[in-house]
Amino acid sequence: MLISLNLRDRPAVVLGGGPIAQRRIDALLEAGARVTVVSPEVTPDIERWASAGRIHLDRRRYRTGDLRGARVAFAATGDGEANRVAREEADAQGVWLNVADEPALCDFLMPAVVRRGRLTVGISTGGASPAFAARLRRKLERDLGPEYAAILDKLADLRARCRKEGRPLSAARAEIDALIDTILPRE
Repeated sequence: MLISLNLRDRPAVVLGGGPIAQRRIDALLEAGARVTVVSPEVTPDIERWASAGRIHLDRRRYRTGDLRGARVAFAATGDGEANRVAREEADAQGVWLNVADEPALCDFLMPAVVRRGRLTVGISTGGASPAFAARLRRKLERDLGPEYAAILDKLADLRARCRKEGRPLSAARAEIDALIDTILPRE
């Protein structure tokens, strides 16, 4: 099941400071989460985010208790024992956990994502092949141009106008379909 979470102003923890952790942190920041990173070593981008106050950085190894209060957590430590202990803590704390490259330890998987304005397209292989999902994401990034965001903005405006006027969306169905037809012709 593919879902989108509202993490705006909600606490999230990332264990690890390498490139995988950096991608998770970037996604969390984009979602508006309050991010804490626990890692003795970090990438230059993670260091910059910490210096700018965008994240809280604890420069040390993970220890039990680090997930307390988090809504979601990501383990990208490369340390199997730390991941196993984090899994146990996440269960005890009721925190959803994603462990990089270990689908069996995950409560959720990270889809490959394409964003065009308010449009978000998620691609999941259920952990079978992140490489396939990444390649498909690159193809969709080429195929889905900025016009998709523009049409979605127009559709959102139309929906808001209907609400303001007290008009049901069904009354605007022809206009909705005409807008969508400009980029997604009916089959």
